Amino acid sequence: MSFVDVKLLVDPFTPNFSYGVDADVTRGGLAVFSWFQGIVTCFMSTPNYILCNIDDGNGINRNVMFVYGEPKVEDRSRVWDELTTLLSITPNCLLIGDFNQVDCLQDKLGGSLIIKGLDAFIDWRLLNGVIDVPFSGPRYTWTNKCFENGLILERLDKVFCTNQWFEDFLEGRVLHEPIIVSDHAAITYDSDPSRPRSNRPYQLERWCLRYNDIKELASDTWDTVLNGSIEEGEEYVKLVNDIIPKCKLYFHYWQQWLKDEWIKEGDLSSTTLFNRAKQKQQRKEILTLKNDDSEWISGHDDIANLIQGALKKVFVPSVVTSNSGADDIDLLFCEIVFPQLEDSKARDLVRPFTGQEIRKAMFSIHHLKSPGPDGIIAEFLHVHWELVGKSVIEAVQHFFNTGFLLKEFNASLLVMLPKVDHPEVAAHLRPISLCNTIYKCITKCMVNRMKGSLPSLITKFQHAFIPGRYMEDNIFLSQKLIEE
Repeated sequence: MSFVDVKLLVDPFTPNFSYGVDADVTRGGLAVFSWFQGIVTCFMSTPNYILCNIDDGNGINRNVMFVYGEPKVEDRSRVWDELTTLLSITPNCLLIGDFNQVDCLQDKLGGSLIIKGLDAFIDWRLLNGVIDVPFSGPRYTWTNKCFENGLILERLDKVFCTNQWFEDFLEGRVLHEPIIVSDHAAITYDSDPSRPRSNRPYQLERWCLRYNDIKELASDTWDTVLNGSIEEGEEYVKLVNDIIPKCKLYFHYWQQWLKDEWIKEGDLSSTTLFNRAKQKQQRKEILTLKNDDSEWISGHDDIANLIQGALKKVFVPSVVTSNSGADDIDLLFCEIVFPQLEDSKARDLVRPFTGQEIRKAMFSIHHLKSPGPDGIIAEFLHVHWELVGKSVIEAVQHFFNTGFLLKEFNASLLVMLPKVDHPEVAAHLRPISLCNTIYKCITKCMVNRMKGSLPSLITKFQHAFIPGRYMEDNIFLSQKLIEE
């Protein structure tokens, strides 16, 4: 384990600080080495921890505690009590090391499902309010190496920090290395990991939409005439500038990031809440993944190539070597009797869309839905509908009249979302498309128009995705049939 955010001296093999606690015969023993250019001193040490103070020379003092939890369950509570006492006098502290304690079943593979010492450890975490720093890489950091039978893997090596440390290092991350030589994996904490510059387009921030200056800015720019994709278009005009004192805008800004559900559930707009929201965003960042050969790779470009390759395997169709299969499908379709719409309902589907229908569709889009490449959130169009509504209606009606859609409207952002807390392979990620709001409005119009006709086209035994029907009905029916 090591504390990164250090600067090496000329000789990387000669630390400028070292401290150790002797082993008890053949067990235990701790050692800390530092190449940090500031002043590092040992504040306190026992066989279970070494508490170091770090002075960077700018009057800022922080503490790092290197921890070794007791192997025996009955002795761990004593260590937790000692750490509690130390944290009360060192509020700006990072704790890193082998805690010898699992705190959830997800961090354990094999062995008993009963986690000994769990309650005492959870009580210690809650009492001190320490934050579990997010990690990347293999989940498990320890193994009993019984590979033939009785294999046990656990996440024992962890990093925690106090709220004060977390506020200073919001970007802090932990990297787990694979278990190679020892029964433990090396873990590395980086207080300021390098992150690739995002190429995601700018998106409108909702906190400023209702200010008069923004309304004037939108009015001046909305009527700008662009040639669109016919001449490759022009760069979109940025509609928002930071012109209002930030102290008046924090609530709307964080409400967008936290989503309305957080506010509804009673969370307060506190510094701790905002910091945790920032940490939630960081947990979605992918720093390492395993390839098909079970090798861990890192780096933005290599991970991007790995994910692209995985998506191509799933979504790119395989080469068809024969047309016999396609012919069989065509014959099958010829034998199927498809339901037909009544003439009146068919005519209703193709009638022109009115401005009121388009407005209803636009206002049914949730104002906090993530925008597409153009960055325009639905709330912007809701707030300034009197200004932009006419052009939106004309654009949607033009599509339905001509079938022509600007490629800028049809563009989308492909975003990979983790399906598990700590993804290890590309299969642990799922793709979603973030579409532009105008595109969403068009599809809403089509859905609203078609959903009235679907019940007459789809069998009554199909319950999913039909208004007024519920998938649970089929589940209850199946259970009833099994019971009888």
